[in-house]
Amino acid sequence: MVKNLWVILFFCFSLDARLYFIHIPKTAGSTMRLLLESHLSMDVYPHRHYMQAESPISHELVSGHFPFWFCEKRDPDFDKAFKMTILRDPIERCLSFLRAKKRRHHNFPDLETVMKVPRYLALLNNGIFGICQQILHYKEKRC
Repeated sequence: MVKNLWVILFFCFSLDARLYFIHIPKTAGSTMRLLLESHLSMDVYPHRHYMQAESPISHELVSGHFPFWFCEKRDPDFDKAFKMTILRDPIERCLSFLRAKKRRHHNFPDLETVMKVPRYLALLNNGIFGICQQILHYKEKRC
């Protein structure tokens, strides 16, 4: 894994286009963002989540939880940019999500209870798959 990250970093040094790192939660995205920011001397977009971002995108490195529609709307050169993300085994990702919930909320139930209670299944679905759907969705959600 680490060897592959260095190959990615080496490749990123040679980019002429803007670099987008689309961070899907629970996929080692924070580690990748820190590696990119510490090893590449690029101007970094200051926001990490599209709901907090207000400024147009003109920076060399954009890293965060950004749906495609948001990037297309804020960046006229998005189609020319290099885009990357990290994928993870779905079961490992779900377990990681549940462990993170348990660390933050000590009274969060164990896996067996989560799998039996519809309310917790909905949380798991929204927390894991809902976020992916939002990030990879190509059209802006209409509320």
